[in-house]
Amino acid sequence: MSKNTAPEAAGYGDVRYTLAVHIGNRIPVSGYEVPIGIRPFTSGEIDTIVAQTGNHWRKVFNVYAKLMFSLNPLAYRCWQDWRDHRLLQSASGTALMFSAPTIKTFNCAESNQAVRLITGRTWAESLGLGISFEQLTPEFWVNDDHRVIVCPYFDYRQLSDIKIMYLVKLLKRFNPLLQ
Repeated sequence: MSKNTAPEAAGYGDVRYTLAVHIGNRIPVSGYEVPIGIRPFTSGEIDTIVAQTGNHWRKVFNVYAKLMFSLNPLAYRCWQDWRDHRLLQSASGTALMFSAPTIKTFNCAESNQAVRLITGRTWAESLGLGISFEQLTPEFWVNDDHRVIVCPYFDYRQLSDIKIMYLVKLLKRFNPLLQ
């Protein structure tokens, strides 16, 4: 693939996402390993994946749901409801991407307000995005021009509740309407 060719988007969630979380791991469940394009989850799919994969993916989905609930705590009773009834579904505004973020253009039906999180500095460095990042803390790096944030991996120990609240402030800095 040439450097001018954008990689095919590969992930799960809302094709019109406002927040995409880019992750270096794939879901090791038959039928979920290599998505083509962006496909929304249906109710119960997260439970199915967690039942077949265990703790790792449970933590990823839970941390994502905690983040989204923290952005808009009035939308649902608790973060678990957010996870079970909205996360990565149609019209959720969320996506979990297994491809690198598109840097030069904002395509795949997203608005120019979309923010991208890359989980883990090591994976972010391996992507070779060709953009520079400003280091805000040892765990958080940003590129304002492209609305890209490098953050800790979605795991309770790496992205604690305190760090989730810091990330909420960063996300609202890029897009105050993120909910």
